[in-house]
Amino acid sequence: MWKDMVRHALAATSYELKFFMLISGYVMLRWCKETKEVSVVSNDNQVQELTLSSPNVRPADTRDEVVLYLQQDNIRLEQELRHAHDRLEYYLKELNSKTKLNHILEDKLNSATEQNNNLLTELGRYEATRALAENQTSDARRVIALQERLAELEQDNREMREQLFEELRISESKLSMAEETINQSEERILHLERTTDDWRKKCEELSQENEALSRANEEVKNLEIAIGEVKDEKQMLYQKLNDLMEEKRQLIAARDHLSSYVSNTESQNTKLQAKIRQMNESFNENVTRLVDKENYIKNLSARIDKLSEEVEAERLVRTQLEEQNKYLKNQTVSPFMVVTSNTANNEAEGKSASANATINPNTLTAVGVMLNNLL
Repeated sequence: MWKDMVRHALAATSYELKFFMLISGYVMLRWCKETKEVSVVSNDNQVQELTLSSPNVRPADTRDEVVLYLQQDNIRLEQELRHAHDRLEYYLKELNSKTKLNHILEDKLNSATEQNNNLLTELGRYEATRALAENQTSDARRVIALQERLAELEQDNREMREQLFEELRISESKLSMAEETINQSEERILHLERTTDDWRKKCEELSQENEALSRANEEVKNLEIAIGEVKDEKQMLYQKLNDLMEEKRQLIAARDHLSSYVSNTESQNTKLQAKIRQMNESFNENVTRLVDKENYIKNLSARIDKLSEEVEAERLVRTQLEEQNKYLKNQTVSPFMVVTSNTANNEAEGKSASANATINPNTLTAVGVMLNNLL
C-alpha cells in the first residue's frame, strides 16, 4: 500500500521533489534493511551462543529458550517495522506538503509563462503598430522602454528555461537512479519479507514442537504416576509373594511331616498286609479245618441221629417192659415166673444200661470237645 502511495506521489510531483522523495525513501529502506540484517545476524549469533553455551541443557529447555528469544525478537522487529511505518507516514506527509508547494510553483511558472506569452503578443502588436507610430516621438520612448523590458523578460525567461531544463535533466537522471534503488529496495524488502515469513514459520514450528514437548511432558508425568502405581502394586505383590513363600515353606514342612507319617503308615501298612496275609493263610487253614470239622460234624450228626433212633427204640422197649412189670406186679404170679420175669427184666435193663454206657461217654465227650474247638 505504501509503495503505491509513493508511486502516486512521485507521479504527481516535480522532478526535484521526486528526487528528494526517492532519496529519503532509499535512505529509510537502507536503514530498515541494515537494522533488520544486523538484528537477524545478531539473533542467529545469539541463538547459536544460546545453543552452544549450554551443552548440558536438555533439548526441551534449549527449544523453549530459543522459542522465547525468537518471540521477543519478533516483537522487537514488529516494533521496528511499526516505527519505520511511522517514519514513512511522516515522509509521505512531508512529500504531500512538498507536492503542494510544487503545485504552487508550477502555478507561478504557468502564470509567468502566460505573462510571457501575453508580453509576446503585446510585442507582436507593438511591432505591428510600430510601423504606424514611427513618427510619434512620445511613443518612441515608450517603445524603447518596452523593448528593453521585453529583452530583460526574454533573458530572464531564457535563463529560467535553461535552468529548468538542466534541473529536469538532472532530475530525470536522479529519477532513473532512484527507480533503480527503489527496485533494489523492493527486492530487498521482498527478501526481508520472505526471511520474516521463514522466521515466522520457524517460530510456529518451534511453538508446535514446544506444544508437542509439553504434551510429551504431561504424558511422561502420567507415565511416572503409572510407574509409581505399578511400583506400589509390585511392592504389594512382593509382600503377597513373601506371604505365599512363607505359606509354601509351611506347606513343605507339613508335606515333609505328612510324607514321614505316610512312610510310617506305609511301613505299618506293609506290616499289617503281612499280618493280613498270615491271617488269611491261617483263615484259609481254619476254613479248611472248619470244612473238615463240618464234614466230621455231619458224620457225627448222622451217627447221633442213628443212635437217637436206637435210644428211642430202646426207650419204647423199656416203657413196654415197665408196663409189663407193673402189670406183673399187680398180678399174683408164681415165684418161678417172678424170677423169670426178673431175669428177663434184668437182662433188658442190662442191655439198655450197656447201650446207655456205650452212647454217653464216647459220643457226648467227642461232640463237646469238637464244639469247644470250633468255638
